[in-house]
Amino acid sequence: MSYPDEKYYITFLSQRYMDFEKSLDSTVSVGRPQKYSDCLLIIFFTIMTLKQINHFKAQYMYLQQHPDWVKRLKFKSIPHRTTLSRRYKQLSQKIQLFIEYLGDIGVDLDTESPQDIVYEDKSLYKAQG
Repeated sequence: MSYPDEKYYITFLSQRYMDFEKSLDSTVSVGRPQKYSDCLLIIFFTIMTLKQINHFKAQYMYLQQHPDWVKRLKFKSIPHRTTLSRRYKQLSQKIQLFIEYLGDIGVDLDTESPQDIVYEDKSLYKAQG
């Protein structure tokens, strides 16, 4: 059985985030337009968490060493580590709301990926019974 690739996950998360944005109250932000959208940064932080790269300096260095990820995530340039840190702090509440939203809609929306892949967790717990 083949697992979905990175492109699939990026597309899936961006579609779910667009649906999530529609469900929020839209407020007009003042100030300079952001160079990196919330959606792209949330997807980036999700991928970095899955790769267990948690420090912002390590994330910055990862993007410098892997320009293909910069293209996949559609960044115009590599965000600096201080930008990553600042935006992560700004997005923390929105990320929590997005996780709750994903939990509420569940995996019923995604009919393309097999359900046994979604529920696999690779834990080492013994089954009871």
